[in-house]
Amino acid sequence: MRLSGRSDRLLAPGQSDSVKVTLQSKGRSGPLSKVIRVTTNDPANKNATLTCKGSVRSAFAGRAPSVGFGQIQRDSGSVTKTIKLKRGDAGPITPEVLPIGQPGVTAAIREIEAGETYDLDVTLSPPWPNQRIRLMFDVKTGIAKAPLEQIRISADVAPRVRTVPPNFTIPQKFPSASDYTADVVWDREGPQKVVGAEVNDPKISVRVEEGEDKQQLVVHVPAGYERGRRQALVVTVRTDDEDVPEFSVPIRFQRPSRARGAQPPVNKSETPGRTNVSQRPSTLKRPTTARRPAPAKVTAPVKSTRPKGEPAKPKKDENKKEKEPSADKDR
Repeated sequence: MRLSGRSDRLLAPGQSDSVKVTLQSKGRSGPLSKVIRVTTNDPANKNATLTCKGSVRSAFAGRAPSVGFGQIQRDSGSVTKTIKLKRGDAGPITPEVLPIGQPGVTAAIREIEAGETYDLDVTLSPPWPNQRIRLMFDVKTGIAKAPLEQIRISADVAPRVRTVPPNFTIPQKFPSASDYTADVVWDREGPQKVVGAEVNDPKISVRVEEGEDKQQLVVHVPAGYERGRRQALVVTVRTDDEDVPEFSVPIRFQRPSRARGAQPPVNKSETPGRTNVSQRPSTLKRPTTARRPAPAKVTAPVKSTRPKGEPAKPKKDENKKEKEPSADKDR
């Protein structure tokens, strides 16, 4: 979506203005809705919302057409896949394949029902690329408002040659010079081999080392190396093989990670001198207050109220139970 015109317009009371909105409809079909938020200095209406709604007419029904071949073996011959092109909501179609310009890729259209349904046959043929096929080609639809549609093709090809690991993974900083290696692996034995390699950054070098039964690529990164912003590093490898004269190996950088055992960052919003409860060690115990000893019981002597000369009553033994009367006494 794109807006046209000044964004800092000044409108007098009662005055109006228009906003031009352009919606990108390429690759879309069906209903479409976009929301535009407008901010003003009007205290009664500081924020306004404009909703743009429409419907994109498409030549073909459903999603954008695509042809997926899945996995293709290197010893396979030509492979053909067929998809259907059905009329969308823009009217009758008369599809026509435009020149693809990609070797090994052909396409043809067969009419099933005039103006309504067609079959699109896509054929991939060797020689195969080293790993995968990703491309797009155009089809004329015969509809003025949607004259072209793009067809996507995808296929995974068993690699002729590869490296183990599949890429060079290097750190973000280099306090000292470092070498990184990758083994070159072919899909079958033969006389083929790597004859040279180069990196798209002159600060980094690469060489080919010969082993007993294999070759290795060695990437050398000097001390203090810093990569350019948004620079994708790639090693281009040249071979003496006719099917794959060259292939590429990406160089990737490790993401910075926090070391194990590192303390979490301190919350700067805390009050100085106070401890964050969430950062207390698990072994921290709350301070205990000393208990005061219980006061000793003092028994005051009880003054007797018995009259003089009266014998004292015998004390009852509380621990001794009273003898219960026998049930057989009255029998």
